[in-house]
Amino acid sequence: VCSSDLDPLAQVGQAALALDRANPREALDYAERVLRRLPEGDRLERMPALEIQVRAFLALGDLASARNVLPELDSIAASVNESGATIAGGEAG
Repeated sequence: VCSSDLDPLAQVGQAALALDRANPREALDYAERVLRRLPEGDRLERMPALEIQVRAFLALGDLASARNVLPELDSIAASVNESGATIAGGEAG
């Protein structure tokens, strides 16, 4: 099976394994493939690949690129927190 044929979750797993094997460039390649396949609207599905991307950039010493990913991660985290607060508020009432 060609790596480009893997589903996004499998590619994220391959990226994590690449990081564990001290191969951040390969991890970054997998993460970028996932992010190209998933539309920006699939925010929660994109989150693991974004996290791998940050870790790979940091392992490569590319702090600027890692920082460029953080706004999307922060936005996803904020929307999850808002959703959780809304759900919790609805259950309390």
